[in-house]
Amino acid sequence: MIPTVAQQLKAVKARLEESVIPLLPGDAKFAREQATFIITTLDWLLDTHEHQYRYEVVENVDYRALLSAMLERRLPASLDVSLFSAARNVLQEKGPAPSEASIPMGEVLEQNRRLKSAAMGLYTALSEGCGSRDNPTRDLVSAVSIKQARREVAFFKKTGWVSTDDDLGTLLNEQGSV
Repeated sequence: MIPTVAQQLKAVKARLEESVIPLLPGDAKFAREQATFIITTLDWLLDTHEHQYRYEVVENVDYRALLSAMLERRLPASLDVSLFSAARNVLQEKGPAPSEASIPMGEVLEQNRRLKSAAMGLYTALSEGCGSRDNPTRDLVSAVSIKQARREVAFFKKTGWVSTDDDLGTLLNEQGSV
């Protein structure tokens, strides 16, 4: 049987904790700090890796909805036609349904980048001349940004750089079902 990623990460962590770190000299402060950093990183990977795909699927669904809603707004006719084309083209690409995992992670990541780029291109163009406060899509971008920020904080919770009560899996289930 092939070990899972989680099993492999746990094995590496156990070897470091049981075999490597105890053999480090007591005065090897830098080496001990680096070993602790590796253990912390492994803990973070163990906590987040199983949610990575769902994280990207939820983000894909959010930005698809954002971009679709932005295009439905009453937008100035003077807006650069290439921005509309880019937005429509990325929306025509096959994307994941919130409940499925058939598209390889790398493709979802690249598509998310294109969705974000198209959304931000439209948003920026709509802010030119009128300011972001008068942008007809400001509320849409704001709502998606808040959801994304919650996901990111939950995703990096175990690194110690952020603090949240959100559990990543629970949060993705909540946001993915909306």
